[in-house]
Amino acid sequence: MLKLRQLPLAVAIAAASSQLNAAGFAVNEHSTNGLGRANAGEAAIAEDASILSHNPAGLTRLDQPTLTGSIAYVDASVDVTGNSGIAPLDDAYTSKDVAPAQVVPAAYFALPINDRLTYGVGLYSDFGFKTDYDKDFAGINDADVSDIVTVYLTNSLGFKVNDQLSLGAGVSIVKAHAELSSSVPTAVPFVGGKSAMDLEGDDTSYGWNIGALYEFNDNTRIGISYKSEVDLEFDGEISSELYNGQAHPIFNPSGLDWNTDGGADLTLPAMLEIAAYHAFNDQFAIHGSITRTYWSSFDELAISIDNGQTPPPVVDESWNDVMRYAVGATYKLNQDVTLRAGYAKDQTPTDNEHRTLRLPDGDRNLYSVGASWDVSDNFVVDAAYQYLDGQQSNILEKGHSYKTATSANLFSVGGSYKF
Repeated sequence: MLKLRQLPLAVAIAAASSQLNAAGFAVNEHSTNGLGRANAGEAAIAEDASILSHNPAGLTRLDQPTLTGSIAYVDASVDVTGNSGIAPLDDAYTSKDVAPAQVVPAAYFALPINDRLTYGVGLYSDFGFKTDYDKDFAGINDADVSDIVTVYLTNSLGFKVNDQLSLGAGVSIVKAHAELSSSVPTAVPFVGGKSAMDLEGDDTSYGWNIGALYEFNDNTRIGISYKSEVDLEFDGEISSELYNGQAHPIFNPSGLDWNTDGGADLTLPAMLEIAAYHAFNDQFAIHGSITRTYWSSFDELAISIDNGQTPPPVVDESWNDVMRYAVGATYKLNQDVTLRAGYAKDQTPTDNEHRTLRLPDGDRNLYSVGASWDVSDNFVVDAAYQYLDGQQSNILEKGHSYKTATSANLFSVGGSYKF
């Protein structure tokens, strides 16, 4: 289960996040409208306060104080099927539904200060994932629970330079929690089911983002934004239920003691997004995005132990920088109802040589539909659905090969209120 006891309650509520919507462990469930168009054109559309999570320059398009919120439910199916080399034992190397269902909330507020300057604040997640393997899974000594949670509290300003150009910038306080564990398979005599290693740690760090929005006319605009890397140093405790006499090198190479201080470092990648929006008339518009995520910053997973004991081996991750392509369309059915749809192709930063059980990632295709209902002049209700189709990927770890099958259904509801 997700362990958030060291996080403040308000942060814990906002922190549940899932990597299923985006490759690697990026989180794209920033808004209901964005989910409904597969996040196509996010840095350029700027229709509600959630724009600050993609491009702070777009805040200048909001001419009234605006409160925007959303909540997404991610129902994932991630199965890992192993090949032990001995057919009767293959079931022991298979684990179903290793990515638990997640709820992902987000909230934003935008406040125009004058005709040129708009302030915005948002609470959302940019990165996070969780995998949790069955206790009888034979590969659980490599990965049991892997859980990364981040919460971004972002303060932004958008400034309208002239009628065409807007610029924006933001600063984020990033609260993060990590749990990484491995265990002894239940089939092992005497020590089966015990924790071989359990690391939990927290950190607070900072990041920044900048953006620009250029409006050629009332119907056409482009946006560009950049988010910085965020360096995290997780400090916490590392423990084991195995004492030295049980420290078989496969399960506990360090013979770890209980309640030893330890930690791990992680760099969240920088992101660059370019987006465009064009309305053909008052009813129909198209939009798209190209996003580059610089995952090469995640080159290894290294756990440190403060008491001088030998730490677990460093895991060579060697992730790659990747692209995400998204296209979408918006259709205003009538005065009160707006429909939207989108498609995205998301590349995985992992490859067959370095992919691990902790994050069995692969390329994915995302298909989205959504709708908005103008309840009144000030209040809009949004709904969206997305289907994720993940490409089968291969994992080779400790001489055992695995195949993954990934799919997900994502549902989101939200709304905006203008004061």
